[in-house]
Amino acid sequence: MDRYLVDNIEKIFYEFNQYFIDQEQIDTTKLYIDGTKIESAANKYTFIWRGSITKFKAKLNLKVSKQLQILNQRYQASDIYFSLHEDYDINYLKQIKRFLEAAL
Repeated sequence: MDRYLVDNIEKIFYEFNQYFIDQEQIDTTKLYIDGTKIESAANKYTFIWRGSITKFKAKLNLKVSKQLQILNQRYQASDIYFSLHEDYDINYLKQIKRFLEAAL
């Protein structure tokens, strides 16, 4: 009995998800993560707190700033400058991406 369930668990999971997507008209083009993790071994709940997310975002913004500084040095002769910020808007980063894709 267990072997039958193991062999078909993906199919069951897929059909279960598809049923709810169809019935509730769920938009699957976007994914939201609430940061909750459930550990099965200890049967305890653990959470990724906002502090760790904020810390990660701050480190990511620093990495983006460093890369933009490198790009600024690269394009200095062309009078192209990417402004540096403490926090980056996704649309601004997409503009830079489009510029770099066109430059390639």
